[in-house]
This record gives sequence, structure tokens and C-alpha cells, in this order.
Amino acid sequence: MLLLALWVVLLMLNKDTRAAVWPPKRVAWIGLLGLAGWIPYMVFRLHGPVSHPQSAWLSLLARNAGNVFHVAPMTCLSVLARRF
Repeated sequence: MLLLALWVVLLMLNKDTRAAVWPPKRVAWIGLLGLAGWIPYMVFRLHGPVSHPQSAWLSLLARNAGNVFHVAPMTCLSVLARRF
């Protein structure tokens, strides 16, 4: 993720690249079109039947939000510690 952010910053330093994404109105329409493509998937996943026991992650998160937020900092620290 850091490398991707670095490449985006480096690309934005180039005048031609900035001209390709400016004005933001064009980019916003492309982003909205991309999000509109996700709408059928979201409707299916949120209202459709659960095909696998682990597919109900959103309802499990809602039911166990306190436990998730309690364990999340320790999980993030363990992932970071393993990387270094």
C-alpha cells in the first residue's frame, strides 16, 4: 500500500499526469460509474441468502462489535510486529 501511495505521489508530480485527471469532475463521474457497478453486488450480498457460514460477516460484526473493537488494536499490533 505504501508503494502504491508513493507511485501515485510521483505520478502526480508529473504535469502530463495531472492534466489527465484534471478537472476532478471527470474523475468523479468515472468513480460514480464504478460505484454504480457495485450496487447489484451489494444488494445481492446484503439481502441474499448466506451461501457459506463465514459469509455472514456483516451480521456477526454488528452483533459482536464490542468484542471486535476490543481485539482490533491487539490484532493490528501483532500484524505489524510480525512484519518487523
